[in-house]
Amino acid sequence: MTYTITSTGSETNLNCRNEHEEPYRSIKKTLLRTIWTAYRSGADSFCVNCEYGIPLWAAEAICALKLYNYISLHIVIPFEEQCRDWSEDLRNRYYAVHEKANSVTFAEKQYSEYCYNTADEIMAQSSNEIIIFGDKKNPLYIAEFSSINHIPVKWISLP
Repeated sequence: MTYTITSTGSETNLNCRNEHEEPYRSIKKTLLRTIWTAYRSGADSFCVNCEYGIPLWAAEAICALKLYNYISLHIVIPFEEQCRDWSEDLRNRYYAVHEKANSVTFAEKQYSEYCYNTADEIMAQSSNEIIIFGDKKNPLYIAEFSSINHIPVKWISLP
């Protein structure tokens, strides 16, 4: 089974900027517990778009789990230069998970108004379930697309 993990992006708007402090530690623990629970329930493949925040953190957690478990990571990048404006440290982390991923796909070559929607469609179409971290009040295209295509969506609230 394949699960897609994404978020509303609200985790990147928190006051704390240090990933090793609260609330990020709690968010990452919840994320890892969610991935592990899905894996133990039969999910052996995960899709992410590798955007900074939960998608990148999920990719890093899945890469760590790959060391000792049969689990695969598929990255669907919205556009080729997604991390162009990121800090060097974040770009290094981004490319490190790409090297460890089972596949990396570009939704579109260049940024466009719909490149994130295209990536969401690619991920959802190959998934049995979508896991979204954040508030249901922030509608996401992937949630709407999944609903129309009868793909279950699980929402997980952030602390």
